[in-house]
Amino acid sequence: MPQKATIRIPAERMTQIQQIIAARGLKTVNDLIAYWIRREVGEGTIQADIPGVTIEIDTNNHVGMTIGELMLNTDREEAKELARSIRAITQGHEKALATKIVRLRAAGTGFAIESLQGLGKYVASKSILNDIADQIDASVK
Repeated sequence: MPQKATIRIPAERMTQIQQIIAARGLKTVNDLIAYWIRREVGEGTIQADIPGVTIEIDTNNHVGMTIGELMLNTDREEAKELARSIRAITQGHEKALATKIVRLRAAGTGFAIESLQGLGKYVASKSILNDIADQIDASVK
């Protein structure tokens, strides 16, 4: 499971953060941080790649993905299906679903991707998984 970090900030800043969350129609501090990160990605400050996620395509169009401790090997079409499935579950269209290579389901306050071949599991927030879906799509165009 990915590590979580704690950030200590003054109470006044937390009040301001809560005001920004309300003004932007967001729900959580995590949503606000994801919004800020996406803005910085859009401005070119940082790359869109999620730390710990690699997607490689070989000359035969096989797609190798490492998502935390989860390792997947598939083809372009199945990778695209994984990205679509991630979006379907994080947007609430499905509670759980499976592709040819993984099972996706809600897990606590986040979501889990589990290899059907027993090659690992990855649990993350909605915003991280949506960014991973974007990273998959960008890699397998």
